[in-house]
Amino acid sequence: MILEEISEGRLSVDQEPLLIRFESEVFLTVTKRGYMPAAKVVLIKTKGRFYLPLGAQSLCEQIEPIRKSNGGHLLGIEVWIHKSGPEKMARYIIEQ
Repeated sequence: MILEEISEGRLSVDQEPLLIRFESEVFLTVTKRGYMPAAKVVLIKTKGRFYLPLGAQSLCEQIEPIRKSNGGHLLGIEVWIHKSGPEKMARYIIEQ
């Protein structure tokens, strides 16, 4: 993994499904809480560029099988992402 500075804003995910495309592989970035895994994404509807933090267990559990089935890469994969509820710690839901 590569350590990168992030210039894009953080993608805000709630209960509304968003179609995103991964524009990078997983990398590490430095935050006020330490290192954080993330990936750059494009919001398909608006073409907006963001970063998606990938440290949540519910994200990793769903994204890792997709990455493995794509030859070990996230780049170019499109998925729908949303949260299971309004709570801050609600599980992420990923659908291809």
